[in-house]
Amino acid sequence: MSARQNPYVGKAGHLAAMAEFLLRGWNTAIPEVDIGDDIYVVEDGDGTLIRVQVKTAHAKWHKSGKTYGCTFALRADQVQADAVTPLYYVFMVRIVDPTKALDQWDAPLIVPREDLKEEITASGKKPNKKGSYSIYFTHTAGEVNWGARDMTKYIKD
Repeated sequence: MSARQNPYVGKAGHLAAMAEFLLRGWNTAIPEVDIGDDIYVVEDGDGTLIRVQVKTAHAKWHKSGKTYGCTFALRADQVQADAVTPLYYVFMVRIVDPTKALDQWDAPLIVPREDLKEEITASGKKPNKKGSYSIYFTHTAGEVNWGARDMTKYIKD
């Protein structure tokens, strides 16, 4: 989430992501100190632990009114780091369209760090001056794309 965005929107996305994990039977916790992981998610039965980084954005509608896009900033050092405990990115998008009385969360996009790293490496994308990758997803009729890459398989993954 951009630092210029309302911090309430980011926290709302964070809590919505936690709710999605809880609905799927995973326990969630917020680290006392945030050094890159927003949520810890645990499968209580076998103790499986995953780390989660939540990114939140508002949908930006294209002129057609059928497609929207959203930009997310990802810390390059976090994407490129290798870790024993798996890290997942959860992309939460708030869709607001007053013409359709629409104000809701889109289905979360849940992407393993390894897959993002592969996609970024394959694209040749370089970090910006702030040390972040800027990625832009487009959403059209239930499909999600990042440039020419189909990301639809990560919806509610």
